[in-house]
Amino acid sequence: MEHSIVYVFHGRFPDPRAAAIFAVQEVKSLAAHFSVTMVVPNRNTTDLENARVLYQLPEQIKLVPLPVIEFTHVPLLKRFAFEFSLFSFSYRLYRYLRKANAEWVVTTDHLPALVAKW
Repeated sequence: MEHSIVYVFHGRFPDPRAAAIFAVQEVKSLAAHFSVTMVVPNRNTTDLENARVLYQLPEQIKLVPLPVIEFTHVPLLKRFAFEFSLFSFSYRLYRYLRKANAEWVVTTDHLPALVAKW
């Protein structure tokens, strides 16, 4: 039986910056030995098919977008946009993980890691 891993990434995806590239490389290396699902926030810029091509992700890696509240376009709320996004993503992640049958959850984000522990 193959072990299953859910990899949680709260950053912009796809993104040419180091955080997204690191997450993708880590997921690729885990996918060589395990069944991996990568959970990312579903923002206005989320294009999973483009991400597969851009990062050359194999089809065996499942990509799951979770909806988030995005306030970067609202001037009065822009200051708290990251916090809204993080909390809404963590809430959706909690609901997703209750249904997923993952043996392990891997993340570098603090709040999603705390949620995953429950």
